[in-house]
Amino acid sequence: METKSNQFLGETEIGILMRKYAVPCIISLLVGALYNIVDQIFIANASYLGSYGNAANTVVFPLTVVALAIAVMIGDGCCAFVSISLGKKETKTAKQSVGNAVVMLLVSSIVLTVIYLIFSDQIIAMFGGTVNEETYLHSKEYFFYISLGIITISREFGSGGRTIGKKVAEKLEIPCYDSELIHKIAVESGFAEKYIEDAGKYAPGGFLSPAFSNRAFGPTNEDYLWQIQYKIITELAEKGPCVIVGRCADYILRDKADCLKVFIHASMDFRAKRIVEIYGEQEKTPMQRLKEKDKRRAAYHRFYTDMKWGHAQNYHITLDSGELGIDKCVEILQSLY
Repeated sequence: METKSNQFLGETEIGILMRKYAVPCIISLLVGALYNIVDQIFIANASYLGSYGNAANTVVFPLTVVALAIAVMIGDGCCAFVSISLGKKETKTAKQSVGNAVVMLLVSSIVLTVIYLIFSDQIIAMFGGTVNEETYLHSKEYFFYISLGIITISREFGSGGRTIGKKVAEKLEIPCYDSELIHKIAVESGFAEKYIEDAGKYAPGGFLSPAFSNRAFGPTNEDYLWQIQYKIITELAEKGPCVIVGRCADYILRDKADCLKVFIHASMDFRAKRIVEIYGEQEKTPMQRLKEKDKRRAAYHRFYTDMKWGHAQNYHITLDSGELGIDKCVEILQSLY
């Protein structure tokens, strides 16, 4: 028996109903189309991409539509089935269908990712991505990043960010680059690993460096190392999914990868206790060591990226390892990947 709430659907003229429900639907589809339009605008204004970048975006965009279509198909099908089940008073079946839909989404995502990665060259060629070398290279890079992602971890000294990064990488069975980055930079630059480790944490020359450093005579060693670091991190991200700890990777990959940017922090007491347990007692108090390390890391980050280190708006997620615990942070990041 029809209720007053839906009786009008059988009495109102079709034209009126079409205008009432079709117009909002069309507007929502237009808003969705803005995704591609905005992409085109930003890419066209990037000096290092230009028309080739737009061409690559055009080649790869249909693949995102395929993924969206599969998701919508499963989602709409699930909604319809839930409605039918609830109408029949089959609550248990309705709940099970939601779980089945989630599983189907996960399975279809994995299958689609595998297909995309295995047949990437053939798919890019099918959509015209081989028209010239520049378009092909940009298409292949963009294609990879819509299939898989990168995790970058920035952290306060003593918060356990490095440990969390390594554990997340182990859980996901992907590489983790931390000290390995220093070794790679040392090999390419010729500098000692200890020097690179220190240069990568601290702003060149301290707070007076912009005015009095030897930059007046050309790039410094730190600038040279930054260029190599930038190049190596970019190349590692292009090779495949991974976790990158520190080294301003969140900034370096801001336009080159669909990465999950993470910041790990904790209270001073938690970090002070942890660094004593890990690194032992030193002449400076734990609090002094923490403040000095964090200050220098923030200065280095600001110097080369012009971004505020640790500012929540610069990351997708910030986690308090002291409150949550190391293992819980690992679990959260694994679930977000």
